[in-house]
Amino acid sequence: MGLECLFALRKRLARSLVAHGFDPASRGQFEGWSAVEEEIIQHLQGLLTLDRYEYEVQIFLNGPPADFEGEAPLVDLVQGGETISVGVCYASDQLVSHLVEQEHQKVPGYEKINTVLRYRISLPVEDEEESYLQAYP
Repeated sequence: MGLECLFALRKRLARSLVAHGFDPASRGQFEGWSAVEEEIIQHLQGLLTLDRYEYEVQIFLNGPPADFEGEAPLVDLVQGGETISVGVCYASDQLVSHLVEQEHQKVPGYEKINTVLRYRISLPVEDEEESYLQAYP
């Protein structure tokens, strides 16, 4: 299990503990261990049966502003027999925030971003490296 997976599991465990009432400041007995255990076991079993990885690609632009609510379809592309729908939306603070908070450094030019192109791709877990290399560009 890679380091990134361990960090993701740690975050999942922390969210589950908080959701079931765990308070580290409290010295009282925590009664939610079985619920947390069940939730984490279900998550790990889901990973065992995972057959596809899902990715969302976001391309940040300083272009004509997308000053409307939601996402508007821009174009449908076909790659390897699969249709990829590209949409355009406003660069909200939520979308841009991870550019600002990236390891306590700001990505240069983030303040000029006003538009985002987004699309989703799905790749089989067992695919060869070549499939992933073709999907990224």
